[in-house]
Amino acid sequence: MKRPSSVLRRIVVPDLRRTKAGRDRLSGIFRYCDEKPAWQVVLTPMLKNERDARNLIHLAAQADGLIYDSGKLDHLCQGQIDGKLPVPFVALEANLVSPHGIRPDAEVGVDNAAVACAAADLLLRRGLTRISYVKLPVDYNFINVPHSSRRARAIAQHLQSKSVAFSSYIAPDDQPWDRMMADFIAWLEAQPTPFGVIAFNDDNARVVLDACHLAHLRVPDQVRIVGIDNDVAVCEGVRPTLSSVLPDFEGAGYLAAQLMDEILTHGRPRRPLRRSCGVKEVVERLSTQDVKGGGRLVALAREIIRARAKENLKVSALAAELHVSYALLERRFGEVLGRSVATEIRRTKLKEVCRRLRETDDTLANIAAEAGFASSTHLQLLFKKTFGCTMRAYRNGQGAAAPSHPARRPRSKWQ
Repeated sequence: MKRPSSVLRRIVVPDLRRTKAGRDRLSGIFRYCDEKPAWQVVLTPMLKNERDARNLIHLAAQADGLIYDSGKLDHLCQGQIDGKLPVPFVALEANLVSPHGIRPDAEVGVDNAAVACAAADLLLRRGLTRISYVKLPVDYNFINVPHSSRRARAIAQHLQSKSVAFSSYIAPDDQPWDRMMADFIAWLEAQPTPFGVIAFNDDNARVVLDACHLAHLRVPDQVRIVGIDNDVAVCEGVRPTLSSVLPDFEGAGYLAAQLMDEILTHGRPRRPLRRSCGVKEVVERLSTQDVKGGGRLVALAREIIRARAKENLKVSALAAELHVSYALLERRFGEVLGRSVATEIRRTKLKEVCRRLRETDDTLANIAAEAGFASSTHLQLLFKKTFGCTMRAYRNGQGAAAPSHPARRPRSKWQ
């Protein structure tokens, strides 16, 4: 018997905030919940042992549904459960590789082939004829194993007809860190340059970048690196900044919640429903960009400005960080962009203001503070002078500078 739609539905979901992919998935789940007032999400800690897994299943049995990772549950339950759980179960990863163990009613994964091919295409556009895939045991988790092999196979197949030499480097998981790094650096030094590296994720890409520095290989001149996940804290916290492919993890979370809703409404399917999400965005940064001379200096300066503009970054401090004179930095900006460094800093801060006006309901005072302006009054005067309309008019889609964008979607609880 189906319950009335007005009855509160309790859905058990893991606390995935430890990783970028997990935070995005949670964001998608909560975005769907914003559209379903009768839904309550029960967050549980990530599983560490068999007892945690049993407790999770007991908790889920008292709720209406479970959204989790089937591979991790199977691993921790050690085959003690064979079949379906007593409540609807939507898996966040595509791990149906065996008929045994816990079988979800639906699974939502990421199209690893599409993600890997997008990373390869970014390097191909840079004219590279040698591309390698790298997986290092950084923050190792067993559920990454199928993802890694799928991505490596997808890249190899994608490059077969491209006249590109492909290789892969998969480091042993149980190797001591110093030995692993020494072996990997030796491998890097043996590669003909220039070549490109597709790292399993952004954490791997950061280690690849560190290894290139230790091997005295210049990035991006000799090695071009692209990661996966677009974890901004990782990608923009190193020099040069790292290009990355962003899978649609948020869309996968939203779709998982949507499938759970359909199952709760129409009943559990006889066979598991399988869905996947592809690439949301390819973000290119300095690790793959083809810039030389003064353009390289300007590109690096703009990356620093984008990361630190709200800190009231001074031109003199920026020049000192880049180890160039104030005059040379200003001259290069004039040659390449036709504007001053201060203007670029102001443009970057205003771009962040526009994004927050479009995508959030923050007050004007909060937006001014978050974007690095001393006061909202100063910001409003500058905004009106620059765009010809007030900040409120911009947010409401009015005025000459009104943005051409769809209505703002409800914010998730994690934004």
